[in-house]
Amino acid sequence: GGGGGGGGSEASGPSKRDVLKLAVLLAARAAPALAAGEKDGGGTKRRRSRLPEYQGDDEVPRLLPKVAAQERCLGGWRYNWRNTGAGGICVEPDGCVWRRLDEGFKESDQYQVSQRMYNPAFTAYMSRFLINYEDTRGLGFWQYRQSAIDPDFTPEQIDEFMKKTLAEYTTSLSYGLAAFAGKNGPEKLLGRFYKLYGKNREQRKQLAIMFSLMDDEVQPKEALAELISIDNPTFLAEQLRKRINNAAEQKNHPSKPTVGNAANAAAVTTATSSVTDRDGGNGYGGNGQGHPEVTEVFTATSLPMLLNTEETTMVMTDTGRFRINKAQINPKHRFLLAEPTNIYKSYNPVSRERRLNWAIYLMFSLAGLVGCTTTHSVLVPLDVVKTRMQTNPKRYPSIAGGAARIYQEEGWNSLLLGAGPTFFGYSWYGLTVYPGYEFLKRALISLAGEVNGERFHVPLVLLSGALATIVACIGVAPAEAARIRIVAQPTYANNFFGTLQRISREEGPESLFKGFGPLAVRQVLFGMMKFFIFDSFADQVFRTFPQLGDSVTSQLFVSLLAGAVAGLAASVVSQPADTVLSKMKQEGGISAEKAIRDLVTKFGPAGLFLGLPSR
Repeated sequence: GGGGGGGGSEASGPSKRDVLKLAVLLAARAAPALAAGEKDGGGTKRRRSRLPEYQGDDEVPRLLPKVAAQERCLGGWRYNWRNTGAGGICVEPDGCVWRRLDEGFKESDQYQVSQRMYNPAFTAYMSRFLINYEDTRGLGFWQYRQSAIDPDFTPEQIDEFMKKTLAEYTTSLSYGLAAFAGKNGPEKLLGRFYKLYGKNREQRKQLAIMFSLMDDEVQPKEALAELISIDNPTFLAEQLRKRINNAAEQKNHPSKPTVGNAANAAAVTTATSSVTDRDGGNGYGGNGQGHPEVTEVFTATSLPMLLNTEETTMVMTDTGRFRINKAQINPKHRFLLAEPTNIYKSYNPVSRERRLNWAIYLMFSLAGLVGCTTTHSVLVPLDVVKTRMQTNPKRYPSIAGGAARIYQEEGWNSLLLGAGPTFFGYSWYGLTVYPGYEFLKRALISLAGEVNGERFHVPLVLLSGALATIVACIGVAPAEAARIRIVAQPTYANNFFGTLQRISREEGPESLFKGFGPLAVRQVLFGMMKFFIFDSFADQVFRTFPQLGDSVTSQLFVSLLAGAVAGLAASVVSQPADTVLSKMKQEGGISAEKAIRDLVTKFGPAGLFLGLPSR
């Protein structure tokens, strides 16, 4: 091998010398070392292998990073692979690793380096390999997703569903590959795979195919040469012999193309050395858009396709890189080498909403308490004017005019009428509605299951908001009844508790809940619209401008903007119920039907929206 390499270097000139030296080095260091008991040309002992010893099937694959102190997931294990959020750092009983995904992770240097090192073709083939050969996080995940296929799905819908699953899985792996960024990352990754799958001949050959898809500058050539030579000890010698013959032929006939080794020569030309070659229109069965046509169709039981190792041959390029000889691949399978794999980058990784414990629900309650009592208390003067406009629109025709009249005739204290009921009522509202919404949303989506949870996501979110609001209204109803009575009739009682006592004594305790229906309608409409628009608007903003998720300040800005939009829309939708409720309480608890009839008769349909500007 050494002598032949020298002759080849003289024949091909200085530009070929370094290339052939590399090839000879590969053959001299890798191939002999793999022959049992064989020594190299210098008589030294066999060098330490670049591939680790196979550890057996008992070692759990760890492609995704773990932490030393692993947090157990709360509430036990329940499959929920929904694409609605980021998981906390934990390891489930089945070994799956969930990590909270920082929105800024994709902008990190480590992730960006890994994306340049591991091209889409490699990452996509790695996901196919793991789904075929990794029992828990690969095959187990795939079969779980197949079990979630709706029985009513058409073959086309099944194919679309599973292709989306494969894309999300590939995206998750691309995030995990950040742990193998850096100069020695690819060799470490190959070593990790070899430890897990190196005992099986078919899996070794698939690993060689996978790593042959890596780009020249990052491919772990020596370790890959060693891997290939386990099942084909003469591979490197054959490649070198062909290379030397080609070099000699080029020297003797520089203007004549080499034909003696046509298949190999075609495989090692610069034009075909890239794993991301665009094959459209070159005889590889392209789809006319620069990529081979994807011929794979998924079913409810099929696994992602892999290349047939018995029909796949490896060659070595001018730079010493190993690649697959595309000319010998079935045209229907060539998309596996150059499929439009960038498509997976448009998908989120496999994800789920973070599980919540009692401490997080308590934080929701405290945040709701502070938020609701603060905003409603600050806006009590506007609420007083709004209620007067609804109960006596002729005397209080506008916000400014109504506020001025109240101040002139009753003093500034009258603008704070109902502050007590507002504080107590919305303390209860804030304490219950936000944790209730989060709990009910997760519970309903979990009960609906994977497919129905995605199909009916919007109705389930709206229902969660409605149910949480109904619970919150139980405490708000008596407070709202007292507030409206105090504002409409300032001399009715001295304070909030006195108002409750007088209403209970004169009209019965049940009268405190007489307006529960209209109140629930108002708050349910408001809550449903508020939660739905807030979530939808915020998600859309982050999808359109993902950079806004990189800092707490920008996230807060999006939250405030989404809250403003949601509040405006929810106020308009729920205003008729608010006006009816005020009318009922003003006139001693008349029925909702009579209140609606009186408002429409006196003011027309616009009467249902009295007080909307201030609201």
